[in-house]
Amino acid sequence: MRAIEASGARGRVHRLACKVLLPTLIGLLLTSTGCQLMTGGDATALIPPNPDLNFRILHTEPCTGCREFHEPGNPMTFYGLPRRVIRAEDIVGLRRYEQHGEEGIVLRFVPAADAKIRNLSQGNIGKQMAVMIGDEPVRISTIQSAFSGAMVITGYTLPQREALFQRMTSAAAKDAKSAAAE
Repeated sequence: MRAIEASGARGRVHRLACKVLLPTLIGLLLTSTGCQLMTGGDATALIPPNPDLNFRILHTEPCTGCREFHEPGNPMTFYGLPRRVIRAEDIVGLRRYEQHGEEGIVLRFVPAADAKIRNLSQGNIGKQMAVMIGDEPVRISTIQSAFSGAMVITGYTLPQREALFQRMTSAAAKDAKSAAAE
């Protein structure tokens, strides 16, 4: 009887390690690797997000209660609920990312939001997620894989990345007002 109880306890510890500790460790390793790839300035410096920065899951087909969204420069119509799935409060900070000639932005999440973000990304692989400033989509990307701790948004030229980084980290007066109104 004791051997079965001890085995069960080890099984619970193993499941806990696989479900919680391992993804967190991998996220930390990937994030720390990204810190080494940053060009210029302090590699650990993170810029706080725009207070009105948020992310929403979008669909290509209309749905009940959904609104239409249009990405600048993209004629395609996307549909999504008004619910913000990731908010500025979930983000520790952002920094620029460059690797193998690819430009991007790294977002690091607060530990308290990690489980929510991991579940969100796992359940929506292959779907579109919009980077929003208030209710305006500024970039729509496809979720390629599950993430936690941090995520990297890529697929930019250097000027595109810089323009998006500025929007994601700058708080214009109207953006700060709309965030305070919520």
